Amino acid sequence: MPPAKRPLRLAFIAPGNSIHTRRWLEYLVARGHDVGLISYGRFEERIEGIELLDELTAFSRVDRRTRGYLDFVIAARRVRRVVRRFAPDVVHAHFVTGPGWLGVLSGTGPLVVTAWGSDVLVDTSKSIVRALHRLTFHRAACVMCDAEGVAERLAELGASPVRIRRALWGVDVELFSPGSVTPERRAAFGLPATGLVVLSIRGLRDLQNPLTVVRAFAAMHAKHPDATLALKLGPADAELAPIVGAEIDALDVRAAVSVIGHMPHAQLADLYRVADVCLSVPSSDGTSVALLEAMATGRPVVVSDIPANREWVTEGESGALVPPGDAPALADALLRLAESAELRASYGAAARRNVEVAGSYHHQMRRAEMLYRSVIWERAHS
Repeated sequence: MPPAKRPLRLAFIAPGNSIHTRRWLEYLVARGHDVGLISYGRFEERIEGIELLDELTAFSRVDRRTRGYLDFVIAARRVRRVVRRFAPDVVHAHFVTGPGWLGVLSGTGPLVVTAWGSDVLVDTSKSIVRALHRLTFHRAACVMCDAEGVAERLAELGASPVRIRRALWGVDVELFSPGSVTPERRAAFGLPATGLVVLSIRGLRDLQNPLTVVRAFAAMHAKHPDATLALKLGPADAELAPIVGAEIDALDVRAAVSVIGHMPHAQLADLYRVADVCLSVPSSDGTSVALLEAMATGRPVVVSDIPANREWVTEGESGALVPPGDAPALADALLRLAESAELRASYGAAARRNVEVAGSYHHQMRRAEMLYRSVIWERAHS
């Protein structure tokens, strides 16, 4: 392998506005590597030490309309020119659909591709998508993912098992650490000083089952009228808010629901700390960073019973598992936690232990560095 102290030159094709992209790149810059970014979409908040190589904003999704094919070919030619000028040791595409394809079409390498979850678990119904995925996995020297279920799906879509490697986004376990619930902390988020706070941490997209969350909370609230449901919204949730709001009104729990908007990443630790219970109940997912962050703060969690969540949460030990979309089961889990502070404390402590080492951001990023060096060495000696 290359000497461990030699700085690497790394080109990324990734959504520039994503907090996941930001955290990944910030770590590598801090480690002294030369990092260039081709932003898939706009890159609105610059990162110190990152060279912005290009912003790809003027093309349609290739899997949705014919015009997208031409736009995508034009984008691929731009990426090829930019990457060749930058001359990286490794090209790393984050998200298979789009960035991964462009990484292949750029014709440079070696190529590393990271699957984010929905790009292989959900968005693969069209034949053109599956074909481009197969091509991407065939050309990639390494395919990273964050969950065993995602790895299995990658293999089904054509990725060689010997090229699939686990590398999580990870969580900063020092920033996201346990802390006390105080009236002042709750007030900062517009939450009541007393009463149980149930925090839904995954937004309002259909995949996250927000209506199931609202219905389960309404059933629990009937027995615990001092409880509050806090809905944490993501940047893309505004258009779905009226649908969820209508369900809240229909169940007559509007006064017990608080909506919490987008906030800087560092503030999320305090948000998780003021919750008594955190929910993450999607129908499909990889390893959820939000879930690991909530667990790292020592919060008891209720999660959907899907493969990625079972890697982190054991029923009755470090949280509760419920079938996706099952509002009565979710309500039962909430009631058990609402009625036992001892159970909440036990789940929360076990959750923290589960992520403290295996889910550590710095541990996972060191693993990613090692994978880069391995790919470079294999390319040089092939």
